[in-house]
Amino acid sequence: MTPRTDTVQAVFISEEYTYLCHVVLLDKGITEAQVEQWWQESKGRYSDPLPGESRRARIIWKHDLKPENGWTPVDETWPHPGQTFHLLDQDSNTYDPTEYVMPKDCAFAHVHMDEDSFLRLPDGRQVPHPDYDPSDEGDDDEPTRLQMLVWGVSSTESLLPTFNNTQRRS
Repeated sequence: MTPRTDTVQAVFISEEYTYLCHVVLLDKGITEAQVEQWWQESKGRYSDPLPGESRRARIIWKHDLKPENGWTPVDETWPHPGQTFHLLDQDSNTYDPTEYVMPKDCAFAHVHMDEDSFLRLPDGRQVPHPDYDPSDEGDDDEPTRLQMLVWGVSSTESLLPTFNNTQRRS
């Protein structure tokens, strides 16, 4: 684990598995407690200013410029201090070739669904999304085989033509 600094220089935000990535620079002296309070109160809503926000920029991680083929476990791909990123200009669909490095005294937030969103503080501690409820995890929401079979039969009888179902007109 990284030694505790109590202050946070920046917050790196990844929305929906790097669909949008930002670096948010913070004023000197912003504490981990203030960033964690933002997380708890805003519930990861990053469109509003963070405490002590001085500047924000869209970024792209260097490893995302040439992504690996195949599936990689997500926990192994989250950005960590020392990794390289570039500033992104979405309007022109280009990035600045200057390489920047994620510093040690920064936080990282992944924002997507309640159950997979988290804030990682500089000391390595991860704070789950405030609305995450581990008791909600289970297979209760998964359809049964019978439900899937019924759905498959009923969807093939759809009024709309599909790949598997070309509507015939007489």
